[in-house]
Amino acid sequence: MKKIMGTAKVTGENRLIRFMLLSIILITAAAFIGCSDNSETGNHAKEDSAASSGYVQNDMGSKAAGDAENMTVHFIDVGQGDCTFIDYGSFEALVDCGEWNYSDEVIDYIAPFVDGELDLVIATHPDSDHIGGMQYIFREFKVGSVIDSGVIKNTVTYDNYKNAVNGESGCSVSDDEDEVIPLDSKKFAYIRIIETGDEDDDANERSVVSEVVCGGVKVLLTGDMGQKTEKANLDRFSHVQVLKAAHHGSSKSTSTEFLKKTSPDYVIISAGAGNSYGHPHKETLEKISKIGATVYQTMNEGTIVMRTDGKTYTFETGGSITVNEPEGSETYSTGSAGACDSTGGADSEGYIGNSNTGKFHYPDCSSVKRMSESNKVYFNSRNEAVGQGYEPCGNCKP
Repeated sequence: MKKIMGTAKVTGENRLIRFMLLSIILITAAAFIGCSDNSETGNHAKEDSAASSGYVQNDMGSKAAGDAENMTVHFIDVGQGDCTFIDYGSFEALVDCGEWNYSDEVIDYIAPFVDGELDLVIATHPDSDHIGGMQYIFREFKVGSVIDSGVIKNTVTYDNYKNAVNGESGCSVSDDEDEVIPLDSKKFAYIRIIETGDEDDDANERSVVSEVVCGGVKVLLTGDMGQKTEKANLDRFSHVQVLKAAHHGSSKSTSTEFLKKTSPDYVIISAGAGNSYGHPHKETLEKISKIGATVYQTMNEGTIVMRTDGKTYTFETGGSITVNEPEGSETYSTGSAGACDSTGGADSEGYIGNSNTGKFHYPDCSSVKRMSESNKVYFNSRNEAVGQGYEPCGNCKP
């Protein structure tokens, strides 16, 4: 080919080659532009969908490639008590379970999520508003392992809990100590147990503290840990997206120093409406407000569900469960909590038992409404139910 400065002689063969190359370049460019447009549209669609559904959505940046599992953290409304359920793929964990009279509600709520056994139970400390229903949890589910504070309490509630744990075949039991529990092989999600000390005589101060992590999203669960323990362990904490306020929002917990160190974006408070302690206390709410965090309370929102893929997280709220505070509670008086939403009484026709929990109810009890049809057992009289070994529900008290 004879060369001319800056150009090349164009033959028919060259024209064909150049045409083909130009076509390839144009097709590639169009495909690239198309992909970019579609990606942007997809992101907007996700944001618009979240906004229109009423979710609160937050972006945490890029998620590690290949990690497809989502995590849900359920802050279950158990009145003046604590109960948190964690679901990540086939792994499920329960942190506390509230008073015994909420056991039916908790069991019915978590049962659809549990794949096989309940992998982990954390009993933060032995007060009845945290472990009151544990014996029924163990009756209903096979439990893989238990972590508690190691504190022993001379109460019927603690004895029932310990008997249930000791009677669980194949269940590993340990006191809290520094530990990381991976929830998948890539350690994209894990639960970190934070040892805060075992020297204090106050069971609240020795509560099991755990940090639930999924990708870049962290949730800190603190039991009833008080300000004394918070301040003594400040160097063990760092920024979290979500903090479950200790001790139902009591002024004895959630110090200013602790809030500054953890700097949560959201704070969850589990407390019962009209509780005799006045939880959450005004001082606590004011401190949370000063750091700019958003507060969700179970007494107002009902059960609160946080969903995350490790990059973004959303909150959903639902209806509240209303149950009377149990008589003779070890941690609070009966106060002025709302009445049971069952009207119950001698005029109710028959009784309905739950074959899973071994309890029987009035037909209009709230527990019956959430009960699986396959678990229902019908009785014509109270004596018939008791005669078959069923116990009366703590809510409707049949």
